[in-house]
Amino acid sequence: MKKIRKDFDIVVMGDSGTGKTSIIYKYAGKKLKNIKKTSFVDCIPKIVEKKTHTSIYDIWDTPGKEEDYNTAIGFIKIHFDGCVLVYDVSNENSFNNLEKWYTEAKRVLLKDAPIILIGNKNDKPKKDKIVKGNLVQEKVKKFNTKFFLTSVNKKKTINNAFESLVTEMKNKFESERKESSRYSYSSLNDENYNNFYANEDMNNCIHNKDNDFRNNSLDSDFDDSDNGRKNNKLNKNGCKCKCNIF
Repeated sequence: MKKIRKDFDIVVMGDSGTGKTSIIYKYAGKKLKNIKKTSFVDCIPKIVEKKTHTSIYDIWDTPGKEEDYNTAIGFIKIHFDGCVLVYDVSNENSFNNLEKWYTEAKRVLLKDAPIILIGNKNDKPKKDKIVKGNLVQEKVKKFNTKFFLTSVNKKKTINNAFESLVTEMKNKFESERKESSRYSYSSLNDENYNNFYANEDMNNCIHNKDNDFRNNSLDSDFDDSDNGRKNNKLNKNGCKCKCNIF
């Protein structure tokens, strides 16, 4: 039986309409259909089959509207291993707002976790690409990050960006990964694993905005301690779903 290992948690941030969800779906191998505006947090797994095990990168899609983001991020009980900042090459405001997203990224990331910057929708006509290259270079230098231009019509550009981030995370966290149970192998069998991740809507998980538990957990007296989670039959991630396998 091939073992399964949760390797990294990656958060994707940027203004609404920059195409964050589309590039996540493209990288994760999901179909680009019926994509709706993200108003809560969604977790999309990238599954990588290796010779000795199956590796999973959980990619967290966040809302671009500040009020929605502030509500959603409170449900995430982890610090992320890496971040993708996204702006639209044809939307100057989305570029200018990168400063606030960078500040927020540093708040929710593990210490010294890598960040990459993506200029998305690069397939647009040249006349529509209004963000100046010199300004981009200044931002890259200030953030000390790698920069990529992407388009959902060219999957290779998206793969190159994410794989660069994965390489940086591996280099940064290799020793921690070996020592931490967070990255340990799961005893989940292949059948249950496939059943869980085959459910694209993740209806049994707190990540689904229609989940009854999450809506009810907003009560002020909700006990978020380890004992409280146990009493409420929650796993370490605050869910009732099978994501406690990790």
